Amino acid sequence: MCSGLIGRTIALTVETLECRRLLSRALPASADGKVAHTPVIAQEAFPNRGVDLSSQSPRLAKDELLPAKVPTPEGWKPDGVGLPFDEVDSSFAEVLDQRFATTGGKWAQPGGLGTPSNISFSFSNLLNGGLPGVTTAQARAAIVDGLRLWSAVAPLRFTNVGDSGPAVSDTDYAPGTTPNIRAGHHFIDGASGSNVLAHGYFPPPNGLGGIAGDLHFDNSNTFRVDAAGSGIDMIEVATHEIGHTLGLNHATGVDAIMNAFYGARYAGPETGFLLADDINGIRSVYGNGVGYVLDSGVLYLTGTEGVDVLVVEESG
Repeated sequence: MCSGLIGRTIALTVETLECRRLLSRALPASADGKVAHTPVIAQEAFPNRGVDLSSQSPRLAKDELLPAKVPTPEGWKPDGVGLPFDEVDSSFAEVLDQRFATTGGKWAQPGGLGTPSNISFSFSNLLNGGLPGVTTAQARAAIVDGLRLWSAVAPLRFTNVGDSGPAVSDTDYAPGTTPNIRAGHHFIDGASGSNVLAHGYFPPPNGLGGIAGDLHFDNSNTFRVDAAGSGIDMIEVATHEIGHTLGLNHATGVDAIMNAFYGARYAGPETGFLLADDINGIRSVYGNGVGYVLDSGVLYLTGTEGVDVLVVEESG
């Protein structure tokens, strides 16, 4: 049994070699609307109000991250701040100005809102050393960090499976047995000009095939995972793009990780957080709950404030 601060008591059946306790110290609830890797859950200060873009243009089936336009002390800003995470469709400026926005797509959730949604993921070519600035281990950890944040606030169960499917590109492919989310990299638009950092494809149904749910980093940019390094924070970019692969669009009119522009908000591994609007958005799609990330035999449980117990039962 692995006990942690999870905010509820549930039973999971998983095959795992290790149950790693993470974030086992209790901290007070954040006053600034953040939910972090620590067992802190945001106070939902904003109304649960958003917009469903399911009837909008299929051009938004792929959304990209641009570096964020935010003020910084004495005019200094970290690398990339103000750039777009991904491609932004200006024709949606008005409809998106309503806090979180959903796409009408989601991964299967047979039991309905608040029940588990099992989502497979893989690393396609992400771990081949071709993403500048980060090691293979750092790239892997950045994706896991992003998945953990979303699994802490909704019943999302992410499991790493062996990759299958075509080489990474923006060409759609036939759906079948490929993982739901394939993380990879390729050239998108270069490191100058509009400089899109990454993009993520919305989950079905969105008019796409196997590429639905895939996320791609632009390998012409230099990334980092440590606060002191130069380059774009891969953890923040991953967290944003994973939001798209789960069914969220860009949020405007409120501070959110799902804003269209990169903000260099995190300070290294396990310092990431979601804001209240992000939480409202993902819960509008999947309901309240808690999930996990299972990656190569390690079960990551990221909790929220409270002193409840999570019970994990090993099968086999």
